[in-house]
Amino acid sequence: MTTTLDLMRHGEPVGGRRYRGQIDDPLSEKGWAQMQAAVGEKVPWTRVVSSPLLRVAAGLEDLLAQHAGQHVLLVGHAGVIRMAFAWALYIPLEHAYRIEVASAGLTRLRFDGSHARLIFHGGNLAQR
Repeated sequence: MTTTLDLMRHGEPVGGRRYRGQIDDPLSEKGWAQMQAAVGEKVPWTRVVSSPLLRVAAGLEDLLAQHAGQHVLLVGHAGVIRMAFAWALYIPLEHAYRIEVASAGLTRLRFDGSHARLIFHGGNLAQR
């Protein structure tokens, strides 16, 4: 059974770009526009999830088990997306911060059982 997981960094929050740690500021008008531009009118997901700032691997394992065979969008912070990327592709965690994650950038991972493949990174659906 194939499960597709799209990861999208949220758009720009109110207050602009800065390290927030565990604070979830609301999106600015620009941030909402960035996200709309990234997906356009396409809505291929059967489920949309927002990251709860958990320990990422356990959360992803649960998400994949609960939504096996579905197409899920997880919206979250850049750090969550980096950790998910590293976990899925067995990238050493010390290298995860080398991965650029743009605001409203979309990453697609496809899971066949425990095997993950990177389909694209930093893209958008509007141009696909």
